[in-house]
This record gives sequence, structure tokens and C-alpha cells, in this order.
Amino acid sequence: MRRTVSGPGGSSTKTQRRSPSTSVSEHARSLSAGAGPRHLGGPPPPIIHQPYIHRVLRLGRMLQGFKSFLLRRFLAALVATALLIGLLAAAALAPMPFVDAEALVNQFEEMLPRLTETPVMIFLNNLAASLLMMIPVLGMALAGLIVYNTGAVIGAFSAVSNVPVALLLLIPFITVYGFIEMLAYGFAVSQGFFLTTSAFKKQLRKEVRSLPYTVAVVVLLLLAGAVLEWILIRLGSALMT
Repeated sequence: MRRTVSGPGGSSTKTQRRSPSTSVSEHARSLSAGAGPRHLGGPPPPIIHQPYIHRVLRLGRMLQGFKSFLLRRFLAALVATALLIGLLAAAALAPMPFVDAEALVNQFEEMLPRLTETPVMIFLNNLAASLLMMIPVLGMALAGLIVYNTGAVIGAFSAVSNVPVALLLLIPFITVYGFIEMLAYGFAVSQGFFLTTSAFKKQLRKEVRSLPYTVAVVVLLLLAGAVLEWILIRLGSALMT
């Protein structure tokens, strides 16, 4: 850059060079003013829309929250599952008069075809029971009643058919579907327990945030259990005929 300077001896021309730092500062000011960098050759970089970024970040936060939920609640669900299995076994081993056992078996056999007609029917029946178990305070009592009645049916079948009750108890767990469904009940009962305790601690709103995660886990487990149970029922029916 040339600059003319006037003085007593006349005018003279001086050459003034801009430092690199000055050029960088001017370039930064042009960027902040909205000029944007110039792309020398090649296509400009792709533009990522803000809504898309927000959706990706939100999905990432949801997955992280789901993982944290599983780590925190899995142990509680296992404890609840163990308690429910113990109650199931106690109900199955409880003595029952033969007349009552026969009446209970007949009643259950009338309901069984409708309840196990499709995997959807099995799933909906178990899902309704699980949702009831999540109700604060009342849900734990309902869980005990549902599981106890199931154990009583197993005991009734043992009394009528002379099949050892231990074998009838083991069949659902050996074939896996029984454990899957009981684990779903364990998640549901533990959720009901935590909702109850958080209500007493006046932290119910905080605990309600974990409810969608519990429902998601229960739904996935019950779907897998329902499909497996339906397949086993159909295989058993085919072998018997």
C-alpha cells in the first residue's frame, strides 16, 4: 500500500505494509458482519438444519436416560420378581380340597381358549395386569392377588391331574416365557413401589418421569413372552392331537 506524505521538502511517497495480524483481524470482522468465508473451489459444506440437530440430541438424551433407568431399576425388579415367584410357589403348594380344585380347573379351562387364542390376547391380558401393578399402594396388593390366584390354579391342576406341583411350577420357567413374564411383573411392581415411596416423600413428579421407561420395558418383555407362550401352547396342542 503506497501513501503520499507532504513535508517541507516536498511530497514523498512511502510504502506501508499491513501486518498479518491486521489482515486476520479484518477477516474476522468480515465474518462477524455476516460476510462468511469464501469457498475457493468445490461445493459449499452441507447445511444441517437446526430442527434435525435438536431431534438427534433429544433422541440421544432419551437413550441415555433409558440406559440409566435400566441400571438403576434392574436390581429392584429382580428382587420383586423373586418375591413374586416365591408367592406363586406358596400358593401352588397350599392345600386345596379336591372339589374346589376341580371347580377352579373347570373355570380356568373355559377361559383358557379365549385368553390364549392369539399372541395379542395373551399380551393384552398380561399388560392389563402389569398396569394395575403400577398403581401406587394398591398396585402391590393387586400384584399379590394376581400372582396368588395364578399359583392356586397351578395347585388345582396338580391336585386334579396328579402331576407333581413342582413340575407344573418349573415348566413355565424351563420354557423361559414364565420368567420373562414374571420379570415384567417385577418391573411393574417395583415401579408401583417407587411411586408409593416418592408420594410419601413429596417427590412424585420426579418419579413419574421414569414411568414411560417402565412401560416400555414391560411392553417389550410381555410381547416376547406372549409370542413364546402362544407358540408353546400351539405346539403342545398339536402334540396332544
